[in-house]
Amino acid sequence: MSFALDIASDFADVVDGLSAVGLKNRAGVQSSLSNVLRRAIRTREAAASNGRYLASDVTFHVPITEQSRQVRPGWQIVDADGAWTVLEIGGETLSNRHRFVCRNMALVYDLEQRVNLQAASWAKNADGVLEATWTTTQADIPCRWNYVSGDNDTEHELRHQPRQVVLFLETAQLLSESNRFIINDPSLTLNIVSWTDAESIGKLMQVNCEVVPWLLS
Repeated sequence: MSFALDIASDFADVVDGLSAVGLKNRAGVQSSLSNVLRRAIRTREAAASNGRYLASDVTFHVPITEQSRQVRPGWQIVDADGAWTVLEIGGETLSNRHRFVCRNMALVYDLEQRVNLQAASWAKNADGVLEATWTTTQADIPCRWNYVSGDNDTEHELRHQPRQVVLFLETAQLLSESNRFIINDPSLTLNIVSWTDAESIGKLMQVNCEVVPWLLS
């Protein structure tokens, strides 16, 4: 007796290691994908890429669905080993699967610190003055941050630390004047001054910030 095997349609039944993973777009909205296969980037592929791929990069083979068709470079696939930023979306494999080339940015760039992104909603108080209510929209974003040189603002002796901070973020964030960052350890509130988008997907985003005096934060 013989059996006809359709690799394209029976992929999920014949391949070990399929799993469900999380999916996050650049706005931080999360969903999930099922029957996903993760594989290390091929050594010869990394060697021939002239640095475009790293040996630690991986590929995710994802069933083609209405949801997976929406994925764009810069989105993240999240599994038990962390968040993987989508660098490239390859051609369909085995007729019915996407091939996403991904990178663990926190691992590659040694991003051991964390920061929270907040957004303001504005409303007038009883005196007719606009006041902000802050809500955390993304928590524990992997990053690296440090103080940068500059004059300290010692007006009224409210600041006793450098007032400029630069953040390097794992993923490009959609920022506006109504956003700020919160660092929990040490406790810092950061107003956004400017930002520079990564030169390409797979690079870090830089955000320049000012430390808010603790009496005003």
